[in-house]
Amino acid sequence: MSEKEFTSPGKYVQGKNMVEKPGKYIRGPGKKALVIADEFV
Repeated sequence: MSEKEFTSPGKYVQGKNMVEKPGKYIRGPGKKALVIADEFV
């Protein structure tokens, strides 16, 4: 069996049209964000 690791983010937001207002929710020490989405999500 292979090893797996999962690290949970410090903040998790989910909801309709969240991509349209990222500045309200995405702030922190970094300058870049990774957004993972698809048509279903």
